[in-house]
Amino acid sequence: MGVAAGLSLAATGLQAGGFFLKGQAAASNARAQGQSTGFSRFYDAMQAQIAAQAGELKATETDTFLRRRTEGALANIDAVLAGTGTVDSSPSSWAVKNRFEYLADEARTSQTGNIRRQAQADRNQAQLYALSGVNAINAANDNARDLDTLGLLSSGGSIFKRLLPSSD
Repeated sequence: MGVAAGLSLAATGLQAGGFFLKGQAAASNARAQGQSTGFSRFYDAMQAQIAAQAGELKATETDTFLRRRTEGALANIDAVLAGTGTVDSSPSSWAVKNRFEYLADEARTSQTGNIRRQAQADRNQAQLYALSGVNAINAANDNARDLDTLGLLSSGGSIFKRLLPSSD
């Protein structure tokens, strides 16, 4: 009976250790999965930030290009007016040039504004991705802590169950 009791106690200890290790392994897997998801979100955040920076550069380049195009067109208008003998300071000359410049500025502002709004959306998306990554890691750590506790409680429960007198 002494050997059987010893073996039974050893089996209970092994079962308790198994529950504990199972909890530890599950916790480790939860942490790893959360970190993987978090790092993936951080990567997405960096990509969105790069897209935002590229958008800002594109908006600046577009603005510069459209300004130069407007200047060239205004110079062509001046050349045409000069070729027709129209005085550059006449009210009709100024009206034509002012209207053209107004429409060109409106188009430039609209086009670059759209690019800048997309860049801002990319920056916002980068922040959301980063927050999502932090949340994934925090949730995984909370889950892992719960799994550690569950493994510990399960192993303790198996030991206490062995210690309770049998109702047989």
